[in-house]
Amino acid sequence: MARKQVLVEIEEAKKDNPDCLIIVPHMGGQFNHAPDEFQRHWCQIFINAGADVILSDHPHATQPCEWFTRADGGSGLIIHCPGNFANSYTDMDGDAVAITEIYLDKQSGKPQSCGVIPMWVTAEGNGQYIPAPLPEYLYGEATGGLSNMDYKRLEEVSRIITKSMLGREIPLHSAATRYYTFPACSDGQIYRDTMENKLPRQKIIQSALGKYLQTARKVCFVGDSITEGTKNMGYGWFEPIAANLPDIQCTCFAKGAMTSRYFLANATEIAAHKADVYVMAYGTNDVRYRNKMKCAMSAEQYVRNISALVNKIRKRVPNASFVFIAPWTSDIDDRYSQLSNHEKYAMLAEYGRALEQYCTKEGHWYINPNPHLRRELDSLHTGFRWLVDDIHPNGTTGIRLYSEAVLKAAETTKPAVDKQGN
Repeated sequence: MARKQVLVEIEEAKKDNPDCLIIVPHMGGQFNHAPDEFQRHWCQIFINAGADVILSDHPHATQPCEWFTRADGGSGLIIHCPGNFANSYTDMDGDAVAITEIYLDKQSGKPQSCGVIPMWVTAEGNGQYIPAPLPEYLYGEATGGLSNMDYKRLEEVSRIITKSMLGREIPLHSAATRYYTFPACSDGQIYRDTMENKLPRQKIIQSALGKYLQTARKVCFVGDSITEGTKNMGYGWFEPIAANLPDIQCTCFAKGAMTSRYFLANATEIAAHKADVYVMAYGTNDVRYRNKMKCAMSAEQYVRNISALVNKIRKRVPNASFVFIAPWTSDIDDRYSQLSNHEKYAMLAEYGRALEQYCTKEGHWYINPNPHLRRELDSLHTGFRWLVDDIHPNGTTGIRLYSEAVLKAAETTKPAVDKQGN
C-alpha cells in the first residue's frame, strides 16, 4: 500500500474517531526478534499522524513493547509483535509467545501501561498445541511434569521473550505471570505484581508472627543477599509476608555478601528507618566466608556485634523491638563456603544457639526456620524449584518457601518481653 494512500485512510478514520487504534498487519521480516527499518519507518509515520497505540504483526516472533513520545509531549505505545498465540512449530523460536495487555486512562483513553504475559507452546497428549504462562509449567499446573530438556527449553523461552519484548533478560527462576512497563520507564525498568507471590492472607494474619507485626506501624527487614534479593531480581525472602500487611509500612536495609560487622558499621543508617520492629536476618556469611577482615570469627563475636547494633539503634529508637532469624542454612553444594558441609552446618548451629541465648537473655524474639528449610531442600535437591544457586531463594517458589519456614518456626516460639517492656 502506498504511503500516501495509507495517510489518507488514517485521516479519514480520525475524522470519525479521533482516538482511533491503528492495527498494522503484515509488517516486518519474519522470525526476527527486533523490528527492522521498514517497521520503524512506518511506525514513525503513524506516530506523526497522531497514533496513541500501534499494534503490528507478521514477524511470527516476539518483538519489543516500545513507548514513544509525540511532538505534543503525549506518550504512545507500539507493540511490534507478540508472536503467534498457538502454533505447531518450535523452530525459529515459534514456541516462545506472549499475550500483551494495554491499560488505558479512563478519562483520556491514552495508554498508561503495558502488560506482557510470557507463554510457552507445547503439545498436549491429543496433539493440540496449547500456550500457557511460564509459571504454570513450573508449578505443575500445565501438562504434567517437566523433563530436563523441557526445563532447559523453558529457561531459553523465558529469556527470549523478556529480552525481546522488555529489553531485559529475566531468568526462569524469577518468572512471573505478568510484567508491566510504563511510559516513564527507561530500558531495563520493568515491574511485576508483588501480590502474585503473596501467601494466603489468612495464613499470615492468623500466624504468631503476622499478629505480632500487625501491632507495628513500621517494620524494617535487615539482612544480607537473601533479604535483598540479590540474585532473584530483587525479591527478598519476606515479601510474601509483607504483601499481606498493606496497612504497615515495610522497609528494607539489606546488602548482599555482608556480615554482622557490616551491619554494625551501618547502625546509624539502620536506625534512621525508625521502625517499631526490626526483623534481623544475617550471619550466614560470617560462617561461610571465614574472612578475618569481614567476619565474626566466633559465635561470641557474632553476638557481640548484634548486641552493639541493638544498643546503637535503641539510642535513636528507644522503643524498637527486635526479631532475629537464625543464620540461614545453605545447600550442600555451597561453592562460596570455606568449610566442609559438616563444619559449615555445625558452625551455623553454633552461631544460632548463641543468638538464641542472647535473645532469651535480652527479651528478643528468636526464630529458627532452618529445620523446615533443610527438610524441603534435602527432600528434593533439584535446585530449580526453590533456589537460584547454592543459597539464594528464587523470586517465586523460593521466597514463598522461606517465608513459610519463618512462619512455621515462629509458631513454636513466643515473642518475648524485652528489657524495654515492649
